[in-house]
Amino acid sequence: MLKPLELVERHVQHHVLLDDAVKRGQIGSNPAAGAILPKEEETDEDIDEVPKFLEKDQLLAVIRAAKDKAAEAERPRDAFGWRQFSRTVFILAHTGMRIGELGALEPVRIDTKKLTVKIAATLYEKRGLRHYEIGPPKTKESRRTIDISRRVADVFDAQLRDLKAFRLLSGSKYHTEREFAFVMPTSHLPGYPLRQSKINDMLEEALEAAGIPRKLITAHGLRHTFTSLSAEAEVTLEDIQKQLGHASDEMTKRVYYHVTETRRRANVDKLDALLGEF
Repeated sequence: MLKPLELVERHVQHHVLLDDAVKRGQIGSNPAAGAILPKEEETDEDIDEVPKFLEKDQLLAVIRAAKDKAAEAERPRDAFGWRQFSRTVFILAHTGMRIGELGALEPVRIDTKKLTVKIAATLYEKRGLRHYEIGPPKTKESRRTIDISRRVADVFDAQLRDLKAFRLLSGSKYHTEREFAFVMPTSHLPGYPLRQSKINDMLEEALEAAGIPRKLITAHGLRHTFTSLSAEAEVTLEDIQKQLGHASDEMTKRVYYHVTETRRRANVDKLDALLGEF
């Protein structure tokens, strides 16, 4: 049975899709309008819990592990898959994109000269990946243009170059109905949008190879990693929320205040060391 919070998230996704169908004239009205959903009660433990994220050294270890797996792979398809995964981890942790947004991302929306990425859609695969749907983002704030660094732009460029080679390798089996920047690296679904379960499976392998517990985080935790890295770099909470695509989010605040409080404590300790004994 779905938890109340999961029901709300599912309702939001379906509500957005149905609203889009109304605008397209596919249905007359949204049957989900006015639905009342349960609220999830917070416990004392929930209030204090900080979402899981990767520390900087852990993030680098996971990326290195993925690159090692790519170098050791015997089949070109597997090598591409691990190279793409290493870029996926890097980009998610440096942009704060949602997994569905990355899956739906088209190359045309990536501008590595202006250093921007337009987020205009998300991936839905309720009926399986062969019947995927590309719909509007999760919320109104989710439709946004995010800024990227030159280094992130270079990673995007490397992915798009590698993608061309993978497409040639896959031949006529490659999915051509739509073009995606990140794709399934498998023999039976090449070119289909990269799904979250695939990222999670590879993440578990990379975590283990890096000497980190397999269940430490899921792919969604990379979004929290972006928040932690940004907070450590002294980016404001407001700017982080804009990049993430929401006006306010409790989990983001918990990560942000956890990191900034830790930094403040470290600064106090530095001052103590500088002043010496009283």
